[in-house]
Amino acid sequence: MMEKDTHSSSPLINVMPTVQLYSRRWLMLLLFLAMYAINNILQASFVVIPSLIAKHYVPHPTDSTMQSVNLIFPMVEIPGLVLAIFLLQKFSVKVSLSICAIAQIIGGWLRFGGYPSSNFLVLVIGTVIASAAQPFLDASPTVVAGVWFGVDERTTAVSVFVAGWSLSLAFAVSVVPLLVYDDYSLKMFLLVSAGACSIIGVLNLFIQQKRPPNPPSPAALADRVSVVKSFKMLVRSPSFLILLISWGAILGTIQSAYFAAAAIYQPMYTKQETGYITATFPIAGLIASLLVGPLVDRTKQYKLTLIICYVGTATSLGILGFFFRWGSLLGMPSPFWDFWVLRNGFLLSSIRSRC
Repeated sequence: MMEKDTHSSSPLINVMPTVQLYSRRWLMLLLFLAMYAINNILQASFVVIPSLIAKHYVPHPTDSTMQSVNLIFPMVEIPGLVLAIFLLQKFSVKVSLSICAIAQIIGGWLRFGGYPSSNFLVLVIGTVIASAAQPFLDASPTVVAGVWFGVDERTTAVSVFVAGWSLSLAFAVSVVPLLVYDDYSLKMFLLVSAGACSIIGVLNLFIQQKRPPNPPSPAALADRVSVVKSFKMLVRSPSFLILLISWGAILGTIQSAYFAAAAIYQPMYTKQETGYITATFPIAGLIASLLVGPLVDRTKQYKLTLIICYVGTATSLGILGFFFRWGSLLGMPSPFWDFWVLRNGFLLSSIRSRC
């Protein structure tokens, strides 16, 4: 009688990977946050100083031209997001962030090269190239969280990202008006921005990794084995399509609310005051991310959280829109507006960190 081989193991045991969390995951997240922070500064800086930009260049850009420049980032993001998602799923987050780094470095230095008063077109071209990083950055947070973080940390990691996004946006709209007030300070701002793009971009190019040696969870291994197949299955899922459409609507609402708040307050306040008031929106998002993210990680109530935030945001935006139209007739004080801007920032950023 042949002895049974007690030392043999099943194929499933042989291929079972080692699941491991690496401390470097926080470094990867920090590098990603730094790239997104400089992207926010590039995007939002001109929104709060349009009069200075228009005054510097000859011939002077019109108001409609400056509004078009401020819309370059969201306009590039709309068609670019589909390409970014495809490349991200086809290759890796390393490739995606490398594209971001190169676009920011080239765009940042072209913006600085556009400082002379006759080089407004160069400034616009640099802004367009820098904006190419936006769709890749927006498509990457959940992928970075899934590649490097465990199942119980993913929502928290995305929330940390949203908190960093909010903080950098608040810095751009509140501090930039204080730092940029004449032609020389504008030149220095463009130079420092280009230098920051170069430093952060080079760090991401050489330090950012494709993935850890071992996956942080079994789910991450499944993503590693068949990413393209999983993506095709998601595209056929009605739930995923609903989430994708709603995510796009929320992203557009965040951009619209941000630009609308800046445009509405500028005629009534100085550029510094406008920056402070507009900064309440991302500050509220910072608070929301830090509070809601860990809570959802513990309770796992993803659907309930999204429903509450969606209903609350729709109601809040409706009320804010009504009072933007009729508030002056009713004599609403400034603190009233600040409260609703804070409320919308809190709810919208809560949704963003959950998606």
